[in-house]
Amino acid sequence: MRLFLAFTFITLSLNISSAWETKNYFGSDVHLYLPKGYSSSKRYPLMVNLHGCAQKGTILRDHGNWPSAADTFEVIVAIPEVPRGGVIAGCWDYYGLDHTRSNRHNGFIIDLTEKLITELSIDADQVFVSGLSSGGGLSLVLGCLAPDIFSGLGLNAGPSVGTNSGQISRATISVDQVMANCRQLAGDKARYFNSQIASIIYGNNDFLVAPDYNRINGKALSQIYGADGSESFNPEVFPGKSPAGFGSLSLVRKSPVVSVIENTGLGHNWPAGQGGSSRSFVNKNSLDYPYYLLQYLTTNNRRP
Repeated sequence: MRLFLAFTFITLSLNISSAWETKNYFGSDVHLYLPKGYSSSKRYPLMVNLHGCAQKGTILRDHGNWPSAADTFEVIVAIPEVPRGGVIAGCWDYYGLDHTRSNRHNGFIIDLTEKLITELSIDADQVFVSGLSSGGGLSLVLGCLAPDIFSGLGLNAGPSVGTNSGQISRATISVDQVMANCRQLAGDKARYFNSQIASIIYGNNDFLVAPDYNRINGKALSQIYGADGSESFNPEVFPGKSPAGFGSLSLVRKSPVVSVIENTGLGHNWPAGQGGSSRSFVNKNSLDYPYYLLQYLTTNNRRP
């Protein structure tokens, strides 16, 4: 079976993890995690992780289960708080199509990413963005707007690009519309879709954001990336507590470019996957998505 699925159950570090540090960038707090053994002489992937509506970045910092995965795959993690309290119920502004690389929340995340690349020892060919709900929606917008910057996406229950807050419970947008919207935002950067990959995860018990958005986004990105094959896999081979469900891969020349997982029993939550109590849109009885996501993105990265 291909490298992606040749899972060897790497033993997670039992050492005390590096501490989180909170710094202020452009008026917003950003929680930074450097993997154990971080050295300025080495280049590291960067994961920018966006919280959902009615949630704070501190929740994903404290309960999202990032440190063990970041240590294992040697990835820097940045979790920003939405600027100025966000829109509506503290959401990231993914709505509609009036997006540029400098307006709304797009400019903040792109500026933050570029600032971190200058400050830390980051591999610019391995810069990823992920998020839950509105954070997932904005991650998709950013992946469409700036595929030259973001080589990998992690979309957790994120609505499709071009939709609005009144459409979250029912997906009426088509795959073709999502493809057109994404390509419109990319403009002359669309050529970078040839080296971008994406992971999508959602729960079969999500009654807040329609699960169909995840399937639509998966099909749209698969076509944008030029997928020429597919295969299924069982998420239970990956870490977590209750990682059951169904997984599918879209392939380009037999290499994974889009992963879609339906996690059985997961609601509208970040799948932290290490067991124990859950809170504020985090579910710990789930696939360990930070581990899965970082393994998937770093293993299958298509950039040099």
